[in-house]
Amino acid sequence: MRCLLHGRLFWQSAASATLETRPLLLYYGAAAYAKALVIAFTGCQPGNLAQSHGLQCSAKNGEKIADFCIKAKGDGLFQQFNNVVASQNRIRFFEGTSARSKIVPSSSSDRLANLEVSLSDCFAHIPDLQSVYELCTGRPSNVQHLHFDSDFQSKGGYGIRVDIPELFDNIESLQSLVSAVRDKVPFLKHWRLKEAVKAWDNSVFQFENIEPALDEFGFLAGDANHYRASTPGEVFDPFERLAPLAGGLGASSAYIESISGEQISEFSLMLASLLGLSNLVRYSPHIWTSCIYRQPIAGRPVDDELLPVIEKFLGNVTDRFPILVTNLLLS
Repeated sequence: MRCLLHGRLFWQSAASATLETRPLLLYYGAAAYAKALVIAFTGCQPGNLAQSHGLQCSAKNGEKIADFCIKAKGDGLFQQFNNVVASQNRIRFFEGTSARSKIVPSSSSDRLANLEVSLSDCFAHIPDLQSVYELCTGRPSNVQHLHFDSDFQSKGGYGIRVDIPELFDNIESLQSLVSAVRDKVPFLKHWRLKEAVKAWDNSVFQFENIEPALDEFGFLAGDANHYRASTPGEVFDPFERLAPLAGGLGASSAYIESISGEQISEFSLMLASLLGLSNLVRYSPHIWTSCIYRQPIAGRPVDDELLPVIEKFLGNVTDRFPILVTNLLLS
């Protein structure tokens, strides 16, 4: 397929390119890969592929890179690609020793008609960028890594594990930390806290598919290092109270917070971010070169806050986009 060949050639060119042009080459490669997936999953003929990006990019608020704006526009490649990856979004887990997967779609393109997001917000919602994003911006990311699996000790039981760096030291601090996790991952408000333990300098929370009691923390037994639910409960179908998760197409599981109430595929956010960066390269080279060389140009202050995030993002895309294409085409 020509689109796959074009994608691979752009990827090869990007691998040897300097940072000045790498985002542009990666966008063209990702767009070619996106077209291949649209053709494969919709039966669309190459001549009928959308000719527009489906997104509009513009500088805002003094042209800071973090505020660079990306908006949905019409029905273009972004919308076609998003519909494919949204419909194929899946959760991978184990039942006993058997690997399983379940499709849990993210938001389709008709729900994203009013999408408007900054480049910084895109990065905040992409898994594997959270550490460098938080270090560079001083703001929390919008990603929570977690682990979903069946519970072999409980018939019909499933568990979600969440690790956080903050430590609890009594039932009150435990309740506060669990509440903060549930604020970030709202569907966990319907999952009971089964166990909380300190391990590897983290608080490790295990949730189970049982509706929490009103006085959930009053039914925990244990001490300041280990609490556990002490009463039985009726399990529910976990997939009825589980949001779409990232990572099912080649990485570890993570929950991405919604944008304007919509759960957007991590790969759609990657494509949108690449387009934003490629627009910087093409249409605002003075901003981009000032950033990567950390040198003021024409009296403009250096705007390099996001540079480590961008470098991490480009490496992430380089690794994960071809894996996405391979996994979907072979699924």
